[in-house]
Amino acid sequence: MKHKSPILILILLLAASVTAFSADNEDPPQVPLSGDWTTPACDSISGSFYVSFTSDEGLTLAARKPAKPMFYTGGLAALDEGSTLLAATRTISGTTILRSQDAGCTWETIANWARQYEVLTITPAPGGLAYAWSRGDPVLYRIEGDRITSLYPPFIVLGLAVDPQDALHIRLGSVDCQLWESFDGGVTFQKLGQAANTGNTASTFFTVEFNPQDWDCALCGTRGAWRTDDAGQTWNTIPPFDKEDVDLVHCFAFSPDDPSRVWARGTMESVANRSREILISNDGGASFTSVLKQYEEVADQNGVVRKLTFKTWAPLAARPGNPDLLYIPFGSYFQDYGTDLWRYDAGNDDLRVVHIDGLDDIHSIDFNPADPQVMYLGLGNAHATEEDVDYAAKTGPKPIAVSVSPNPFNPTANIRFSLPEAARVRLEIFNIAGQKVSTLVDGHLNAGPHTYFWDGSRFASGVYLYRLQAGENVNTEKMVLLK
Repeated sequence: MKHKSPILILILLLAASVTAFSADNEDPPQVPLSGDWTTPACDSISGSFYVSFTSDEGLTLAARKPAKPMFYTGGLAALDEGSTLLAATRTISGTTILRSQDAGCTWETIANWARQYEVLTITPAPGGLAYAWSRGDPVLYRIEGDRITSLYPPFIVLGLAVDPQDALHIRLGSVDCQLWESFDGGVTFQKLGQAANTGNTASTFFTVEFNPQDWDCALCGTRGAWRTDDAGQTWNTIPPFDKEDVDLVHCFAFSPDDPSRVWARGTMESVANRSREILISNDGGASFTSVLKQYEEVADQNGVVRKLTFKTWAPLAARPGNPDLLYIPFGSYFQDYGTDLWRYDAGNDDLRVVHIDGLDDIHSIDFNPADPQVMYLGLGNAHATEEDVDYAAKTGPKPIAVSVSPNPFNPTANIRFSLPEAARVRLEIFNIAGQKVSTLVDGHLNAGPHTYFWDGSRFASGVYLYRLQAGENVNTEKMVLLK
C-alpha cells in the first residue's frame, strides 16, 4: 500500500491553500431528501454542548456553548422524519437524552436520570422511533417521542437492528454470537439459531453488526470473528481473524449503500508483533484484508504530522453515498491534544486528517439524510472540576448508591442501597453471558435503607452483574463469585 509522504502532502496542502478533505475529489451524487429532512440553517448550536456538526469534514464546526462538565456522547442518530436527531450523553450527574427537531441547530432535554454507568448507543427505527442500548450491558430502552420505556433483555447487548418496515420488530446480538428476536418492541425475546462455536461464553465479546439490507447476515467480533447468512443457524469463521492468534475484533461498519463493503478494526496478533489495524471487506464480511495500521503518518491542514491512532471503542463511520470513504476519530484530553478526524478513501488508497483544537474526543458520528456532507459529531469532554461536580450534585438527578460486600464473595453477597423516596424497585442478578439468574426484589419499597442477600452457592465462580432499577434510576455493576 502506498500513501503520500508527509512532505508531499504538505506541499499539496500549501499549494491548495488548505482546502477541505474533498477538495480534489468529486462529491458523491446528491442523496435525495429523506422525508422532510433539511440541512441545518444555522452556524451555531443552542441547548447543548454535547453535539456539533461540520460541512467540511472537521475544518470548521458549528459553534456551541463551551463544554463545562465531564461528558461522553456515546449515542447519536438521525431519525427518519422531521429533521429530528437524538443524542445520548453520560455526564457526572447521570444519563441525558436530547432531541433536535431542526436538523441539529437547537436541542432540548427529553430525559435525564441518574444512571451513571450507561454509555448508550442509539439505533433509529421507522416512524420516528429509536432504541437506546448500552454495549456490554443488559440495558435497553425504546424511545417514542417524549416517552422512554425501560426494557429487560435477558442478555448482554452487543448489537441491535430494526426492521425498516416495523419499528417493533428488532433483533439483538449478545455474547457468544447469539442472535435474539422480538416482535413486540423488546418486551419479549426468542433465540434465533445457535451461538457461534467460540467454545467459551465467558470470553470478552466486543460487537455484533447486522447487514443493513439483509439482517439474516450478521458479523460477530471477539477473539476471532464469525459470520452468519441464515440468522444464526450456521456460523463461519472470518479470515484473517484467528482466535488462536488472539486477534481481537473490536468493531465492524457496513457501508449504508453497498453492504458488500464492510470495515473492521482489530488488534492483529502474529509471532513477530501485535498491531492495531483497519481492514476492509468487499464480499459482505466473508473475508478481510488490512488497509491501515496504527501510527501511519500524515500531515494535517496546518502541516503538522499526525500519527494515526486507534481507540478500542471509538466509532468507525462509513459515509453514505460513497462506499470508499471511512471516517476514524481519535482524541485525547492529555496535554490538551485535541481531536484528529481521519478520512480514508479506499478508491485511491488516500489517508488524510483534520486536527480540531478545543475538543477532547468524538464518541459518535452520523450523517444528515438530506446531505451526507453534513456530519454530526457526538462529542466528549474528560475534564470535571470541583465546581462541575458540585453543580451536578445540586441540579442533576440523585444517583442511588449501591454497595456489595464482600466483593469478591463466597458464596453470599450483601447488596445494600438506600432509597431517597418510595419507588417501584427491581433488583436482578445476571451472569456474564447476560442471562438472568435471580430476581431478588420486584415490587414497591419505602424510602430508606434496604439490604438483600444473594446466595451464589448453586452457581459457578465468575463475574456476575447486579441491575437495580428504582423508578427512573438504574445501576448496573459487576461482582465476583470466587469459590
